[in-house]
Amino acid sequence: MNGPVTAGVVGRPIGHSLSPLIHSAWLQAAGLAGQYLAFEPADEADFTRLVDRIRTGDLIGINITAPHKETALSLADFATDTARAAGSANVLALLDGRLLADSTDGRGLLETLADQAPGLDLSARAAVILGAGGAARAALLLVDVAIRGVDRQHQQRQQQDPAEPERNRGDGGGDEVD
Repeated sequence: MNGPVTAGVVGRPIGHSLSPLIHSAWLQAAGLAGQYLAFEPADEADFTRLVDRIRTGDLIGINITAPHKETALSLADFATDTARAAGSANVLALLDGRLLADSTDGRGLLETLADQAPGLDLSARAAVILGAGGAARAALLLVDVAIRGVDRQHQQRQQQDPAEPERNRGDGGGDEVD
């Protein structure tokens, strides 16, 4: 992409979010021309208009929080398995000219657990997840898989053909899309 890019976080309320500060800092530190803004659409129609700005190239993508996660999924052209299973999306971005919905909340939880509790074996534990929204559903999906044993189908395919292109990986996280 040529020139500065704009991305952002979307929610209602969103004024408390530190995301614009954090992402703007790394953009500046990396010397990248871009901005990361907070958007607070008044209603679903305003949210839909904001999503249309991704399709026109005005925005490179958005991160989504309450109350727009379910609507985000419904507006996408295609979605990762995790987003479909969670019934919501916290990321919208263009991939090959089509609007991709993803849900990274569960993956983020598991990565944080791995960083902060490196020896934790979820398969030997019970887990309680508090919440009823999209993030809780996404976390429940992946924690449930971790407790039952990780589905290694994708990982085995990668080991069989390490040169497999990443084009079907959507966000780099291994979720199949479409």
